[in-house]
Amino acid sequence: MDPFIIAAILSAIVIIVLSVAFLRVVKVKPQPGGARPVPQREGGPGRVQAVRNQRARMRANAARNQAALEEDEPAVADEEHDEGQDGQRVDFDDKMGAKKRAKLEAKLEKKKAREAEEQMREIKKKKNEELEEERKKIEEKQEEEQERESLLKDFVDHIKSQKVVLLEDLAAHFRLKTQAAIDRITDLQASGELTGVIDDRGKFIYISQKELEDVAKFIKQRGRVSITELAESSNDLINLNPVPLST
Repeated sequence: MDPFIIAAILSAIVIIVLSVAFLRVVKVKPQPGGARPVPQREGGPGRVQAVRNQRARMRANAARNQAALEEDEPAVADEEHDEGQDGQRVDFDDKMGAKKRAKLEAKLEKKKAREAEEQMREIKKKKNEELEEERKKIEEKQEEEQERESLLKDFVDHIKSQKVVLLEDLAAHFRLKTQAAIDRITDLQASGELTGVIDDRGKFIYISQKELEDVAKFIKQRGRVSITELAESSNDLINLNPVPLST
């Protein structure tokens, strides 16, 4: 064989060997700090992607489960969204599921029922308060009338027992003005509960019904009686001294 051909073949073999060695050196590059390189396993990237896919599926399943729970138990925010600020029902979305729609409608009906019941309680409470206030007013009025009747009875009894009373003293005794005491005596005379006269010295002289009958009988017996005779006999016919009231 020609020596030139043999030399060419040997040179080619040396070039191939050096190229392979160089490629190996480039592929297995030393790690920084002198750490030994970790050889990569076959199929490594595929396994990582599989793990990622599995996690993605798990997240998707969790999201679907959460959506199912929200459909079974609507959140408060959804319920507030389905109601206006005044609590009135608003239109539902056509895409809403029938089950969720039914539950929301049931909640709205319950809320309306609670509001109606609360309103009825308030009306009943207000009515009871008005009735109680009216009852108290009636009782107070009755008490005032009984008290007024009691005071009036005391007023009459006091005059009858004293027989002769000074009007100013009578008014002070019952915490009245003098004119109010005079007006009261006048009303009692008009009703027949008191009989007597008011003299020009500001005194009221009480004359009982029996004493008036005795005076009338005295005049009838005498036939004609002068004022002098009547005045002289009045001490015997009319008692002007205080007398205890009969019980």
